[in-house]
Amino acid sequence: MKTIACGFLRAFCLIVLVLPGFSSAQQKAIAQLQTELISSWLVTVEGEDRTRTLQIIGATQKSDDALILDAVYGWTDRNQTAISASVVQSGKDVKLLFTTQRGSKVATVQASNGTFEGNITATNGTVKPVKIERVSDESLQARITAITASSAVGVFVYPDSDVPKECGAFFGRWTGRWPRYGQTWLWVVEVGANCVAKCMSWTTAAVPNTFQSCDIKNNVLMREKTDGIEYYELRGDEIWARYSFSGGQNNTVFRKLKPGEK
Repeated sequence: MKTIACGFLRAFCLIVLVLPGFSSAQQKAIAQLQTELISSWLVTVEGEDRTRTLQIIGATQKSDDALILDAVYGWTDRNQTAISASVVQSGKDVKLLFTTQRGSKVATVQASNGTFEGNITATNGTVKPVKIERVSDESLQARITAITASSAVGVFVYPDSDVPKECGAFFGRWTGRWPRYGQTWLWVVEVGANCVAKCMSWTTAAVPNTFQSCDIKNNVLMREKTDGIEYYELRGDEIWARYSFSGGQNNTVFRKLKPGEK
């Protein structure tokens, strides 16, 4: 009777026989993903020197084609904190999706070499290419050590995720040439969530002996001196500097130095 039924209902029989096999293969793929994803991943945003780290600690199956990830994310050289993340199978594509602590959306697709590539979209709509590569614990630690070693003997404290972007943009070393004083280096080694920075203007490329608190308001960092005030206004990739003092005013433009550049 079953043979006869299949003869008359061949299409139905094919569906009944094929679907369980497809589901089994899909389940196997999801189980394999659960194992492969648990790792450290290095996150690189195009145009940015500083990397992030995504740590996937666990993966729970949500449906036949989706996993909810137990993951933390943040700057490679700082502590990472929990985020909302998932992996979805869509046909042949494996998509890694997550939202950062500041609300940026990351959407990537896994390439044949295992790397995830896609975009990160900030809350202001800015979109940048992003790459997420698996990294061993040893390689990750070596990278952290290298970053620390090149950060002026631990002087720099990178901004946390709660620091407003417009304030954190001042972070780093800048150089410009004042008309009266020659080449000068501006060090902004720390920026707080309240937009108060730790900074110093220095006439040599060496690490300053002391730092002071500098307020950042409306894209302008202000450094008070005994005889006047320095104003550093961020304009794109440059800082337009103005020094107002009792004898008049100086103006110049500062550019940001790359890591290791003097």
